[in-house]
Amino acid sequence: MVRDTGIVVMRTRWCSYVLLLLLAFDVAGCSGLPSRYQSEDEKYLPHYLFVDRDGHAKRTDGSGMHKLALQDHLDKHFFKGLDDRVQVLRSQCQADRCPALQLLVYIHGGMNGYNAAFDRMQRLLHHDAPDATPKGLLNSRNTSYYPFFINWNSEPIDSMVDDLFNIRFGERQSLAVTVPTMPFVLLGRLAGSVGSVPVSLAAMGSNIQESFAGAIEQGDGVGCALADAIVYAPVFPLYAVTAPLLEGFGTPAWSTMKRRAELAVESRLPSESKSSEGAVRTVFDAMIRHLKVKTQGGGPIIPVEITLVGHSMGTMILNRLLPLIDTAQHIAVKHIVYMAAAAPIDELDQMVVPFLRSHRETTLWMFNLNRRDEAREVALGGTIFFMPRGTLLAWIDTFFEPSMTVGQMTQGRMENMNTFYRCDLTANGGEALGCPPEATSKPLALSARRAVPFSGFVERQITSTAPFPPGQVRLFETSRELGHNNAPESHGDFSQSRYMGQVLCQVDATALEQTICEKRLRDFDPPLREERNVRACGVLTPFRRFN
Repeated sequence: MVRDTGIVVMRTRWCSYVLLLLLAFDVAGCSGLPSRYQSEDEKYLPHYLFVDRDGHAKRTDGSGMHKLALQDHLDKHFFKGLDDRVQVLRSQCQADRCPALQLLVYIHGGMNGYNAAFDRMQRLLHHDAPDATPKGLLNSRNTSYYPFFINWNSEPIDSMVDDLFNIRFGERQSLAVTVPTMPFVLLGRLAGSVGSVPVSLAAMGSNIQESFAGAIEQGDGVGCALADAIVYAPVFPLYAVTAPLLEGFGTPAWSTMKRRAELAVESRLPSESKSSEGAVRTVFDAMIRHLKVKTQGGGPIIPVEITLVGHSMGTMILNRLLPLIDTAQHIAVKHIVYMAAAAPIDELDQMVVPFLRSHRETTLWMFNLNRRDEAREVALGGTIFFMPRGTLLAWIDTFFEPSMTVGQMTQGRMENMNTFYRCDLTANGGEALGCPPEATSKPLALSARRAVPFSGFVERQITSTAPFPPGQVRLFETSRELGHNNAPESHGDFSQSRYMGQVLCQVDATALEQTICEKRLRDFDPPLREERNVRACGVLTPFRRFN
């Protein structure tokens, strides 16, 4: 009896330690941004905005900004930078025709804290960034774009802590309310993990099947596809343990991330908030108003071309912004660029396509991983091998947000697009007219053609019967041999300079310095590994190629 009591005491202490650790994370998260942002050179201030966990604008010292303070911040930094660019462009006008102000807005995806978002921005803006290839992709020396970054907190641990300690009934509550209920929330998550074991095992089986089918599509061969399954067979027992935990705890963390994305553009924030609306919504409203005034006054009109770039969950924010964008005759959203979109396909149909129909000058560009790489990714660059394989999108579809319809599945997975649009995509170069009966049971094979030279993408063809405005939608998929990195291999690769450069070169090569789009990826410094040795299933062998 004493021994049993000791076990209970030990378990109670262990749980207490875990709770104290999580509470420490929570308190640390409330203290604001790391101090290093306070000392950053002001040259970055015109190019970014921090958005906090509840949709408010955030200063570099961690304090929040209400709507008027945000407007003042934009006037001093972002809008001043735009005005300086307008003045330069106005000096280049000829015969009442002026070059366009090209504004690029980038919104990053999930699993990113402020540190990761800020570091990425620096690599893209800093011309001498030591670990960026190419260096300073969006620096003024390399591009005609004026870049602006929306940096929001989608860090997974912080989201999990928010779920356990802070969010109740859809709003942020005091610890006096959340701490007493936290043990029951935690027990609910654990119970959910145990109850999801059969479904999690089925999801892993589906992912193995997807990996095999994707490998065959990429031309790996049956032997290589089987070899991959055999190599990872020893960790399957670990997946049986970690997959249910991923579903039990990852699902509420994912819901918290979605809450943060939605609050950033929400029209009504909680009554006790610092602002009445989400900060990103305020920024876009103020930006369009400012551009309408500044690009018309003082001389010839400066046309404005806006390029919206969303990676992963960033597409969810952009989808909600599109209906709010009130453009003018000389202000146009020229390009919408979605990289590995985490937004569901239904949002593409219900939010993006209507925008395209009413804005004929806009083109939607979608860039996705191929099926094989989508199913095979190992978390954090291969370091967390004991977690189920698959990108964040694969986790969303199978663990975090299991869908009742195909339309609720993520847009960034090619198999979802193949299935949803099976009657609207080209089959072997021909039209899919009338959607033949066999198409209802098996998605049509999409034909492909090579995109611009030196690209790691192939373009998928869309029929004239598709529900997209003709000529306004372009769909690309990565094409990558095993062991080569001429194209993005993982979900996060799209945010790297070299791969984002690949994407932007497809969208508008004239907006980037000429040599960037003319180079192969292996020509950049540091070079990518493109050995002449023969590879077997992606693994180097001592044998050399003849050609």
